[in-house]
Amino acid sequence: MPVDDSIVAARETVDEACRKAGATVIEAAPEMVGDGREAYQNYRSLMFSIIASRWPEERRRQEAEEAAVSNDLFAEAGNAGIAATAGDFLGWLAYREALRESYRDFFRDVDIWLSPADVTNAFPHDERPFLDRRLQVNGAEADYMHNCFYAGVATLAGQPSTAFPVTRTTEGLPVGLQAIGPYLEDLTPIRFAGLLAREIGGFVPPPGYET
Repeated sequence: MPVDDSIVAARETVDEACRKAGATVIEAAPEMVGDGREAYQNYRSLMFSIIASRWPEERRRQEAEEAAVSNDLFAEAGNAGIAATAGDFLGWLAYREALRESYRDFFRDVDIWLSPADVTNAFPHDERPFLDRRLQVNGAEADYMHNCFYAGVATLAGQPSTAFPVTRTTEGLPVGLQAIGPYLEDLTPIRFAGLLAREIGGFVPPPGYET
């Protein structure tokens, strides 16, 4: 999933800081994650199956119709969740368990997996209806739900994740990443973010938010 160029640059900054501090940095990801799209589709289906579980039939129909004509690349996955059967739900749970196993294999050799936390940085509030909202990623329009993409890939499998600041945009807004750790090891990514702050300077409040 494309991300803002400033986030790519932040990742390079963190990689270099980790190398200088003596860490081994490799390009890798859990085998089942791949480009994240299948995992995110599963996440969206599960999420909408739960969200829509108490919706009346009319709202289910309306939400599905609106999503179908949106620019959302993953609308079909969300609609599958809205119309889910018990068998669908069990299938998505089975996928999630396989994904968890893939994460376990990955973290046998890796302590932290660095990933974007979002596809873009802080953006102006959009008060339009949810499905009408849009993001700007490197000047191109992107669907608002893409906000959940990278967080969803970690959340689906229950992996602990710590979002942390790296630098700031030219407007003074923070640019960050997320550190994903092994299941139940919440303190590992938290500790990583704390140690990294010593190397790159840590959080700097944006203009107007200084204490």
